[in-house]
Formats: sequence, structure tokens, C-alpha cells
Amino acid sequence: MNEGAVANITDNLIAGGKAEPFVVVTMNNQDLNWDYKRIEVDQFEHIMPYVEANYNVSDEPAGRAYAGLSMGGVTANRMYFNHADDFAYFGIWSYAVTGDELNNIGSYRNLDDPSVMVGVGIWDYLIDPVQNLHTALNEEGIEHAYVEVPAAHDWKAWHLLYAAFVEDHLWKKKDKRKAKEE
Repeated sequence: MNEGAVANITDNLIAGGKAEPFVVVTMNNQDLNWDYKRIEVDQFEHIMPYVEANYNVSDEPAGRAYAGLSMGGVTANRMYFNHADDFAYFGIWSYAVTGDELNNIGSYRNLDDPSVMVGVGIWDYLIDPVQNLHTALNEEGIEHAYVEVPAAHDWKAWHLLYAAFVEDHLWKKKDKRKAKEE
């Protein structure tokens, strides 16, 4: 939150009329040793119920986003692949799934429903997995944004990617599920 300047970036975009007010929630996945199954349990059984019970936030997918950088980018990618129905927006930055997870992209459901922004710094040493995800999404015909910024695997990249996500993607789409129902 601090090095990432999330509060400052968010407040400035809101003050400039470029974003609606929203709540940012972060979790420390290092305490869970980046074990996705444990992260998933923590997210759905503890974090989301707590936030929804204690803050004025939406409990609908259209009002939820999930984003992460570096190892958090892999986590965001896994959430996207496994929970596309639970969040309307995903930001996957500076790392992405590889191997069987990526190669089996066709086995995941509803990937075309959320708004997805995949991003990376042009000098990031982990650019290949991010570009491979971008390619796989294109091959599956899944609409998404792909953003490269002039940075490496560093806070400069993440400042730029977070700001672009909030300003250009977050809360900017119609809920396709509601449109289908109407």
C-alpha cells in the first residue's frame, strides 16, 4: 500500500473525477506461503465476508475487482481462471500463470465475462509469462486490455499499471450477465 502509493493514486484519480470512490482491500499472501488453495479459502471465507459485513461495499460481482502484481499477479490470474463469476474486473500485472494452468485455458468457464487488464513493464524480467497470457486470451477470443509500460519489475510499473486500471477499466463496463437477462 505504501510503496505502491495506492492511497495517493486512488485519491488523486477520484479527486480528478477519473474514478468513482471505492474501497481497496489488500491481503498478505506471503503469510500463506503463496499457497493458492489457502489464499482462496482466506478470500472467500474470511476477507470478503468481513469486508461486506463491515463496509459499504457491493456483494455483487459487478461491484468487485481483483488485481495483483508479481506473485499477486499469478494469484489474480488464478482467481480469474477459477472465479470469473465472482468478480467483474481483473488486473493481472507483472506475472501470470504458466504451464498446464495456461495451456488448459479452454477448460475454465466464463472468462469472457469479466473485464480483464493484463499489464507488464517493457523491461520486466517476467514479461514472457504475461505476454503468453495475452496471446492465450487472444487465441481464445477473449476480449481484454493489454498494457505495457516503460518500467521493469518495480514500483514504477505498478504505479502506472494500477493507475491505468483504475482510470481506464475499473467500473467502466456493463455487466454482461445483466444485459443477457434483459
